[in-house]
Amino acid sequence: MVPGGADLGPYPRNRPARTVDGMHDRAETLAATGAVVVGYDEHPVSLRALDWAADEAVRSARPLVVVHATGGLGTVGSTWLELTDPATEPTLIELERHGQAVLARAVAHVGLRHPSLRISPQVAMGEPAPELLRQTASAHLVVVGSRGHGVSRSIPSGQVGTWLARRTAGPVVVVPDYNPLTVRQGVLVGVPIGEDVATVLDFAFRHASLHDLPLTVVHATKDATSTADIDRPRHLSEALGGLAERFPEVRIRSELVPGRPARTLLRLAERMNLLVVGQHTATGLHELPMGHVRASIVDRAPCPTAVVPTHVPEPA
Repeated sequence: MVPGGADLGPYPRNRPARTVDGMHDRAETLAATGAVVVGYDEHPVSLRALDWAADEAVRSARPLVVVHATGGLGTVGSTWLELTDPATEPTLIELERHGQAVLARAVAHVGLRHPSLRISPQVAMGEPAPELLRQTASAHLVVVGSRGHGVSRSIPSGQVGTWLARRTAGPVVVVPDYNPLTVRQGVLVGVPIGEDVATVLDFAFRHASLHDLPLTVVHATKDATSTADIDRPRHLSEALGGLAERFPEVRIRSELVPGRPARTLLRLAERMNLLVVGQHTATGLHELPMGHVRASIVDRAPCPTAVVPTHVPEPA
């Protein structure tokens, strides 16, 4: 099983090519530890994610790991992959060669903007989602592109970003096809009153501080004037805790906004640099992703969206 959930959804359990003693896996884990990891496949929105991840790596003084997954081989293919020597099998050699060529172009692209950035390219044999999920256990941050446009982004889907957001062991940023040159208004974080959001707020404050951006902390409620909501301003203030003192350079605006949480955050995110939300912690086998606020936000957000686990998941 994998961190953050018992089910693997539609993605097969393909594993990256390994040597007999597992040294290949250990080397990849070491490379990703504390790094900014980005999934890349030359799709236009993947290039957008690559640029975002590279900029973040430079700003945070961390290495960049660029992962290209070759794609699923199916159940039989996965078994065959485990029993095959990648050094002698022509099919695997060709997959590896193609993946290295894709990564070489990615490294060259990043090098034009950030020539001093340390980059580690990795080819993974299998589906991108399980491979990137594996990386979330040790990476500082995992970045992926969000595919789909128009109507296709209005329906919660099984795309990699949403799949990762529901299972990740660490922060994941999903980058849509947006215009990075648009003048934006900083970091927006959605805070559900009554839940443990310390790690979510910490991530939002750190990002705002690192990028010298203002921070807007929002709690959306259906009726901000109801009796049950009288104490919400106090709860919101308590949620911020000592973060304002730890990050005095961050300009903060906090507010209660009437409306449904997902719809409200999506509307406010139109002109934001980054939207930050907590990971949905429910992982039952029979739950449907369509009802989750976080899933609908990740699929439809008009700006990069960070999904931050609110706790460290126990091994399944």
